[in-house]
Amino acid sequence: MKIEKHLKGVKSKRRTSQLSLSAKLAFASSLLLSLNASASINAPAYALRTTTVKSAIWAAQVADLRITGKVLDETGKPLIGASVKVKGASTGVSTDVNGDFVINAPENGTLILSYTGYESKEVAIGGKTSITVSLAPAANNLNEVVVTALG
Repeated sequence: MKIEKHLKGVKSKRRTSQLSLSAKLAFASSLLLSLNASASINAPAYALRTTTVKSAIWAAQVADLRITGKVLDETGKPLIGASVKVKGASTGVSTDVNGDFVINAPENGTLILSYTGYESKEVAIGGKTSITVSLAPAANNLNEVVVTALG
């Protein structure tokens, strides 16, 4: 069976590149249900509906937001080169000379912000697209430094 035969009359009102991931999955799931009906596949209908629901739930879980933010020190000055990572993922960026960053992360995810000499901080995204964070100096700073010169 060729799939092109079943897709002959299928048209989308929007280009799929402009659709969100959840919309693309919903479109694919409805296409799968249509193919099932037209090709007389003997798969139980509840299995396909379950797949559609699981796809929609999965899409909702992985929907990424473009998050912009700023990392400041305790006095409000920008921290240059601070690390911003998505918890549980390998995604991460560094702040620029103004302490600004841009990162894509799940809307229900958590950002981990860190900088040498400062306490790391975890911030829940909670659907926000803009985040400003102040980091506090680490309590274990060195009080004394001994310099030894050889030569």
